[in-house]
Amino acid sequence: MKFRENLQIDLWFAAVPARVYAAWTEPRLLAQWFAAHDWEVVDAEFVPAAGSSWRIEFAHPDGGRYVEEGEVERAEPFSLLEMTLRQTGLGPDPSETVVRVTIAPERGGTRMRFEQSGRFTEPSRSSSDVGWRTCFEKLRLSFSLIRSKMPDSGT
Repeated sequence: MKFRENLQIDLWFAAVPARVYAAWTEPRLLAQWFAAHDWEVVDAEFVPAAGSSWRIEFAHPDGGRYVEEGEVERAEPFSLLEMTLRQTGLGPDPSETVVRVTIAPERGGTRMRFEQSGRFTEPSRSSSDVGWRTCFEKLRLSFSLIRSKMPDSGT
């Protein structure tokens, strides 16, 4: 079986770094974008402090449920988040990966670099890539919706 070691996704968002960081660290905001495809976040707990645990529970319309959880390893407000991630309830192997999100201002918005490292089979890496990209599109849309609802400042 062939294994790959990491997944990287590099994106630009029309939002300031503080908003991108908040989307990763505030449970009510995580719930808006952190579920791929037909899944829905039903519970989210997250404290952006090194050593804290985090947990997100998901539900599917067919009745399926699973959990993603881990520990925050590093949290630097508005610039870096690093955490472990374990999935339970989806299959026999709750292997642990490490997620690293770097956030930096760029061209009036934010450059976000997402890296997930661990031991992936090619099918699981491909599935993770599609799932994350689906989530990040929801995140991009959430920034667009919020921006369109903001009053024009007249500047």
